[in-house]
Order: sequence, then structure tokens, then C-alpha cells
Amino acid sequence: MSISTCGCRVAFILDHELKPYRIPFFVELQKKGFHVTVYHCGELLGFDQAFEQVRVKSKNIGPFEYRTLPCFSDFDFVVHMQNMRVLNLWTMTLNPLRRYNLLHWGIGVSSKRGLRQQNRNVVRVRNMLSYFCSALVLYSDYPKAFIPPNVLKKTFVAPNTVSSPNSTNYSGYEKDCFLFIGALNKRKGLFDLLGAFREFIASGSNARIKRLVIIGNGDQKKFVETYLAENGMEANVHLVGEVQNDVEKQRYFESAVACISPKQAGLSVLESFSYGVPFIAYEDAISGGEHLNIENGVNGFLVQGQRQLVEKMSALDSSEEMARSIGTNAHNFYQNSRSISHMVDGFLDAFDYIAALSDQ
Repeated sequence: MSISTCGCRVAFILDHELKPYRIPFFVELQKKGFHVTVYHCGELLGFDQAFEQVRVKSKNIGPFEYRTLPCFSDFDFVVHMQNMRVLNLWTMTLNPLRRYNLLHWGIGVSSKRGLRQQNRNVVRVRNMLSYFCSALVLYSDYPKAFIPPNVLKKTFVAPNTVSSPNSTNYSGYEKDCFLFIGALNKRKGLFDLLGAFREFIASGSNARIKRLVIIGNGDQKKFVETYLAENGMEANVHLVGEVQNDVEKQRYFESAVACISPKQAGLSVLESFSYGVPFIAYEDAISGGEHLNIENGVNGFLVQGQRQLVEKMSALDSSEEMARSIGTNAHNFYQNSRSISHMVDGFLDAFDYIAALSDQ
């Protein structure tokens, strides 16, 4: 971080409510000497604030949203999430009279149907908007292939991750379960996981792993309970419910040989890695890029379907040495490349780039 950016005022405009998992990122940025204010549409979160929160009003206009925002003339940097359905992104980006430096922040590509399926017209419009911002900050390197050189030169990566204050390499601990963590909805592929686990148990070859632990709640819970009852799996699958306490959650990671979410891989990938727990997902999992952190066979597995999922579950069960090695790789990857400080560093690089241009 350069001296010229220290003490600057930074506004973040979110396209959703402030999530608890984002708080450590803003706190860490504030510790670097910035004065951070977060604008969002949700309820103000209660915590010992190191940064400011401002709740703003949002109005739906057809498929778009519009936020009631201040003029930001007192800010040095304004970071707007790159959601093209939020009209403020357009008005702020294309405003020739703005006095602040505007950064776009986000995935950088559409993720609704998986990162590989991109609409060329949407890509062109996104790049056009990015051309007029001061800098672009991405969750991962993946979108760079879609970005033209005149935007790429001002593009930075702040790896999308989570803080894990109790991060510990549990890969060498005794394991007895697979773990699923997240909302119980159809997008996750939860019934693919249940089907694979049923096949895994029915094979009779499971020497170590006897349980599947499911952490989370959602609209599919009652259907999961019905499935377990109909297939005689209630003794092997434990529905824990929501777990917010980090220490309690840590206990489940300690005994998990792998975390699995077949069809959607989000920040639980990085959270699992932080505890030395490898992650398994489908190759085409819906993701904001988090599944790109999985290096197949190194710190987890990317599989092509339920059959391969069963094979990897069996492999982790039968080979403690392989499971330990992959778990250690996962933990090292988090510590060396995906801690919250690495996310902060991406923004520091972007701020310094803008400051250097201003000094010329």
C-alpha cells in the first residue's frame, strides 16, 4: 500500500444486504488505514463496528433496481458491485462529472448457468461499462479471457474468500464422515449427494466413513427427511441444522474427510480448505468462481457425475494417506493464496494503481 492511498475514504455499494462473512474483509481494510463505509439495502448488522454502515432504499423498475445513494463527493474511491441490473452502476459509471474514482467489483462474468455459458452481447456491454471505470476488481482470474486489453491493464484480482480465524490443518485427524454445508435448496444437488452416499454405504466397502453430516436449513429439508426415511438412511445421515458458531462448526470440519456440494460450489470451498478439508463438486457446478480453487486430485476433486462422486468418496475412505495429503494441500492453498489478507491485497493494488495515475 502506498502512502498516497493511506487514510483515503472508501465507499462500497453492495447489490445485496451486508453478509456476516464479509465483515472481516471490511474490518481488515479499515485496519490498513482506510475509512470504509458500506452501503447496502439490508438491516444494519450489530457488531463492534470498525467501519460504517448506511442502509439505503431500493426500488424495482421492471427487471432493474435503483438505489437512493448520496453523491459520494467526499470519497476518494467508490466500489460498486458489477451487477448490471442495478441502474446506479450505469448512471455512476457513465457520469462525466463524477469527482471520485469508481471501481467495479464482482465475478466479471455471468454465473447463473455456470461460468462456461456466456452471452456474447452481455459480455460486450459489461466490457463497455468497465472501460469507463477507474479499475476493475475480480473474484478470480477466470474472466480475464473475456476482457479486452484496454480494460485488462486496469484489472486486478481480489480472491473471493472468507475469514477463518480458527484455521487449522485437520487433515491428520481421525475422520468418520462426509460433510455438506449450506442452504438446503435444489441448486446444490443435495439429492445427488444423498444418492451417491446411499450407493457408497450399500457397497459395504466403507471402512472408516459411516456418516454424512448436513449443516444448514432450507426449503428442501422436509423432502430430505422423507428421502432418508424411505431409504432407511436416518441412522447414517445427520441433519444438524444451521450452525453459526465458528467453534461448533470447527468441530464438524475436524471429523470430515471431505466437504461435498455437487452442483453449487461457493465460499464453503475456501472455508473447508482453511481446515484442511478437501472439497468435491461437479465440474460444471454453479459458482462465482470459487470452484476454480479446486485443483482436481490435488486439493479436492471435480467430478463429472454421481458415479464419479461415489468413486472419489470410496477412494477417500480407503486411503487415509491420500486423504491426508489432499487435505494438507487444501490447507496450504488457503493459507498461502486465499486468506482474507490476499483479498485485501487485491484492492490495495487497485487503489495504488489509481493513485499512481493521479500523481502523473
